[in-house]
Amino acid sequence: MKKTLNEKIWYGVFVHHSYPVIAQEINSPDNHFRRWAAVYTMEHYLKRTDIIDLIEEGIGHRYLFIMVDIPTAYIDIFHHSWDSDLYDRNIKIIYISAFDNEPSLYEICEKLNVNPERFEASWKVEYIFD
Repeated sequence: MKKTLNEKIWYGVFVHHSYPVIAQEINSPDNHFRRWAAVYTMEHYLKRTDIIDLIEEGIGHRYLFIMVDIPTAYIDIFHHSWDSDLYDRNIKIIYISAFDNEPSLYEICEKLNVNPERFEASWKVEYIFD
């Protein structure tokens, strides 16, 4: 059976559009980094100039998938507030892809070996770029 988003997350993303971003932490090959996979619902971010460098590829699409490595030292300093020095902080975008429908999300997840069942609201997994 193909893995999908859990029901609550699915409704929040594809029906009600109530989750601006969902994410999951995945294993990073480097213990100085934490890695996340995140899905942005772009309608929530069209006026967010503070993170435009991160999400600009998603403009014109409904969703944006990002896999990113963030240094643990940066996370310790960050404390859940935005810092515009995104690219000055050794943050590595591993993968980024805009998409417009649910099947495309599952294709991306399969390609990257990301389990869609593990996506949660961003605050539940300490994803800092929301």
